[in-house]
Amino acid sequence: MVLKKITNLRRNSFLILFRTFLRTNRKRFFLTILTASLIFILLTTFSIVWYNNREQAFQEYHQRSDWYDDAAISAYRSTVTSGEPDYSLSDITELLSSMKSTLNSIAPNLMTNNYSWLYAFQVYENQYNPILNNAYGYYTISDVMYELILGNLISGRMPTNMSEVLYYTESASSPIFEINDTVNLNTAGTMYPITNQQVTIVGIVSNLDVLFHQAGYSADIPNWEDYIDHEEFDEFKLKGKFISKQEFFFEFINNFPIVSSIKGIAIDINYNDLALESKELIHYFEEFSDFHGSWNRFSPFLDLSTRLNSYHEYWLQETNRILLLSLPIIFLLFLLIFDISNIDKKVFEQSILLLKNQGLEDKRIRKVILLEKSLFIFGSIFMGMLLGTIIGLVILSITWKSVIAMNIFAGLGESLFIIPTVILMLALYIGGYLFDNKLLKTLNRSKSELFKKQRTKRIKKIFTFIEVILLLPSSLCIGIGFLGLFLSYIGDWSPVTNYSATILFTSLIYFGFLVLGIIIFLLISKLVVKLWSIIGKKIWVLKKNLFTFSLKNFSMSYMPFRNIILSLMIFALAITPGLILNKSYPRHFEFESELRSGYSDLVISDWVANQTIRESIMAIDEIEYSAEVSKCCFELLIDPPLYTRIQVSILAINNITEFIQIISSNDFIDELYCSLEDIIALEINNTYLMDYTYSKNNGYDKDKILYIDDFTSTYYERFPLNYIASFKSFPLLSLPDNGKMFQKNIIQYNLVTNFNTLTQIKSVAMTEPVEEETYLLLKIEDNANLTTTKEQIYQETNLNAFDKEHFAEQINFPFIFWKQNIAILNIILSIMILCMFCYFLARNVYLQRIKIIESSTRVGAAKSQLLLSFLFEFIVASFVPILISIGVGLGLLAILMPMLFDFPAPYANFSWGRNWLYIFLIFPLELPLLLTYFIGLFPQIRNYKPIKEE
Repeated sequence: MVLKKITNLRRNSFLILFRTFLRTNRKRFFLTILTASLIFILLTTFSIVWYNNREQAFQEYHQRSDWYDDAAISAYRSTVTSGEPDYSLSDITELLSSMKSTLNSIAPNLMTNNYSWLYAFQVYENQYNPILNNAYGYYTISDVMYELILGNLISGRMPTNMSEVLYYTESASSPIFEINDTVNLNTAGTMYPITNQQVTIVGIVSNLDVLFHQAGYSADIPNWEDYIDHEEFDEFKLKGKFISKQEFFFEFINNFPIVSSIKGIAIDINYNDLALESKELIHYFEEFSDFHGSWNRFSPFLDLSTRLNSYHEYWLQETNRILLLSLPIIFLLFLLIFDISNIDKKVFEQSILLLKNQGLEDKRIRKVILLEKSLFIFGSIFMGMLLGTIIGLVILSITWKSVIAMNIFAGLGESLFIIPTVILMLALYIGGYLFDNKLLKTLNRSKSELFKKQRTKRIKKIFTFIEVILLLPSSLCIGIGFLGLFLSYIGDWSPVTNYSATILFTSLIYFGFLVLGIIIFLLISKLVVKLWSIIGKKIWVLKKNLFTFSLKNFSMSYMPFRNIILSLMIFALAITPGLILNKSYPRHFEFESELRSGYSDLVISDWVANQTIRESIMAIDEIEYSAEVSKCCFELLIDPPLYTRIQVSILAINNITEFIQIISSNDFIDELYCSLEDIIALEINNTYLMDYTYSKNNGYDKDKILYIDDFTSTYYERFPLNYIASFKSFPLLSLPDNGKMFQKNIIQYNLVTNFNTLTQIKSVAMTEPVEEETYLLLKIEDNANLTTTKEQIYQETNLNAFDKEHFAEQINFPFIFWKQNIAILNIILSIMILCMFCYFLARNVYLQRIKIIESSTRVGAAKSQLLLSFLFEFIVASFVPILISIGVGLGLLAILMPMLFDFPAPYANFSWGRNWLYIFLIFPLELPLLLTYFIGLFPQIRNYKPIKEE
């Protein structure tokens, strides 16, 4: 019982002492809580708003896409069949039923009855012979899609029995077969006897992709082919495609005594996007990974899983960039908290001495400090989350499309909020404890120990333990980041090959360099302070005036300025992205939309090179010029050890003169960095233009020969091309991403040729391009109505024409503007934080300069003179650091912009010649800082009363 009373007494006495400790340090305690809560306010607000905008962007991402024209099939199965035939439509219906139940178990109503399908066999003309290239595709489709063909035959009629087929040609101007041609078809491989059935071409059809898409069916289905390496069925190229009605198709196949061929089933689904939720992405990925390999060689939901994965990777990448963009602000807030911790430092020391005088050992005093830090962290998080939630709600109510659809607290349960919160909480808790414990140790030192510490070597005063501590994590981050990227680059054997890991390693490199930069800034700040202190001591001896008096004061007491100088250097890293992006983003969007539209007013992207249709388009009054261009992409895989994939995009201009008419009046023509004369020179066959980066890195110059085996591995003859010039950008060609930060083992470059040269390249290459597109570029009259012209084109040709606004909408994804808005917000927040720095700096300076103020007033100095000398001192202390930091910030932005903001530097319009004037922002940026410093200093000096008057 006595022991319990003693324990309670000790506990009560401890609490009394703790309350006394808090009362004596209440200003410092509440100011640090207020400042630290700013970090959690920003984090909470960002998490709430970001999560809800992610959901909105997720829905917009799907709405902007077309499941039926995305160059992807939802699901397919290609199998080698052998034996007596017994095929029916149940193969399709059973798969569709299974897919529907599976999809709807993942997300209710994800799969509706809106889908397209194709059933295919590989058939051969007589006996299969890959050398003769005699493989054909024999297809059937749903009855509704089949009926659509009836009114869109190029010539002939529909089949009436199993021996009649439609011939589907992708080139309506030059079909391989004509009406009434007969072909002997076989479904058995080389090991089986030939059993032919004859079919007759009774109808010819083309442009089924356009036809189906306009009717609400898949444009990807009719052009689907699957290439298989299995036993005797080597990779094949279809010579042609036949289409028949379902009943005739199965009758034809089942009529063979033996079938040894490739059977293919392709299904394209129009998913219900509203059933998908971004917060369930991880769940979807887990479900999809379970399907692959468990459906008997059937690959399900390829387009859905690919699109969701692409969105997820893009979201991770954008989130990562925005967080990296905000890191300088976090560092500034940490410095501000540290600076506020020095407020009333003497009062804090006295409170510690009070505890020691009451008989508390250092061990119990540390418990007091730990308890204070616990209350500090709890108060900061509580206030930050409360105010952050309110601010987030206000922002969402203004910007969110539907307030009812908002999920306010969902973002607070995401790792995006939890992980940074835990890291920041631990950093504040541990850092605050170490700082206060250091003060406690200082109070325990004798005067001789303190005097000895002051006599340390100058190099130790500049490079202290803080820099050593910071150097360790920065070195680790940079080393691990580069090692991870190297391992992911050197081969597929590496366990670190996924996209998310690449983002992580890149972020580690950026964070490491940022911390390393802060170390350098910290050293520079110490050198600047040391330099001005030396100058201040010497210049006061040579000449005595108000300015030299300011430098003298600085040399005598410069410690309060160290943090503000470091903060001013970090300040530039926070503000320069917003300054430049605000100018660059609008130009980037405009330029990018011009490139994607081919510098034309209207572009038909699914052009079929039909001259009759082109003549009807040119007959429209508003259209002045037109030009045909084709783009194809070859791929070449380089063997081990690097397994590098080379992707070459070739843009072929059909008529150079017509193309020049389209692009010559465009405002961005100078951005090509190749002259019109260089483009005109392409009229000579076997010539090419090459993108600047690749040509420069590989030493291409006039008359440099490029051989066809540089971009296709198999060819009939070695075909040379002659170099003309390079370009930095070109219409309809995306700028290759040569950085290895977000792209693994891929080398890209672009070529521009004429149409004849491309035709010859394709004729000697044994491998087909992996992608081929043909465009018709249109130039319309200046006063013409684009909407009306597009409608006329559709009425005449059933083809859709797209304008620049269409491509701009594809570029203007919400996350892009998030980066721009965050960058601009960083400017505002940085100035606010620096103003708070200056206000508390003024208070600290006044407290440390009481003796100087007293001695100066005794010799007759006016308060206005003292105030002016302190303002001079601030200008001297801040001018050089902010000048250095803005210069460094501009240079770093030029290097980091492609990684942080996801577009190449030429698009950003960044160059020293255009942006070096930003250095002069030092003068307008000094004004609010100087004003805040004045506001913090003026009342104290004005109210100062000399001791003799008290």
